[in-house]
Amino acid sequence: MDCVESLVSQQLNLGTTVEILIFDGGSKDTTQETIKPYLEKYSNVCFFSEQDRGQSNAINKGFRKATGNIICWLNCDDYFLPGALACVARHFHAYPHLQWLYGDGVLVAEDKKTLGVFPASREYDQWVLVSLLDYIFQPSTFWRRTMIEKVGDLDETLNWGMDWDYFIRLGKVSTPHYVRQQLSAQRIYGSTKTATGGTKRLKELYRIMRRHGAPFFPPGLLHYSYLEFWPLAEKNLSQKTYARVMPWLDRIYKRILFPALLRWTHQTCPYKGD
Repeated sequence: MDCVESLVSQQLNLGTTVEILIFDGGSKDTTQETIKPYLEKYSNVCFFSEQDRGQSNAINKGFRKATGNIICWLNCDDYFLPGALACVARHFHAYPHLQWLYGDGVLVAEDKKTLGVFPASREYDQWVLVSLLDYIFQPSTFWRRTMIEKVGDLDETLNWGMDWDYFIRLGKVSTPHYVRQQLSAQRIYGSTKTATGGTKRLKELYRIMRRHGAPFFPPGLLHYSYLEFWPLAEKNLSQKTYARVMPWLDRIYKRILFPALLRWTHQTCPYKGD
């Protein structure tokens, strides 16, 4: 399991123990057999196999059991890049008042072939985060355990945007530090929950934007509608038409429409600071 291996391979360089809590929703696959060698070799790896009420509920269980000072979560398909945890530890040590941080990351295929860097990463701006897009790379995000006491658990009613909602809530308590270093890798493939969310995912993301103060028609609604349009186009257009039209449309969006949405964000929701 790449995510566990990426954790145990880094703790030696840290000079401290990394608490690794693995939550499995009572699956009947080979997960337990895969984890068993780590349980036998490392005393800091704990495995919990029990029914849960979904991904957010499992992560919340981890929040409650965690005893370390710095918290994060990794989905089973994701993993940390070499030196990631040492980098995070240096930043929290150098800035004692820092409450949370996020870094860059890479997108990889099922076989770990690099597809590219996560393109949305940027310096922190609360109202861009609220009303345009989630530019925070989830597996590259870390916060002090005391922040959980201030903002609570993940919202278990959310199925796709629970991390986005949580980062907005963290940002309302304290401004994070953006680390310009690739800290983690996230697998992207057609059957992931994000890729198959469709209009249900779009409606949930709209609800998140609105609950945190975005206008009735936020710029992010157009942005995520555009992203949802790609799989529909791939499914319904011929390969020749798709190959000819979509790259052209993407250039127009990135060079003209998205910058306009960014300006619109600051016009409708001007950043007011903490």
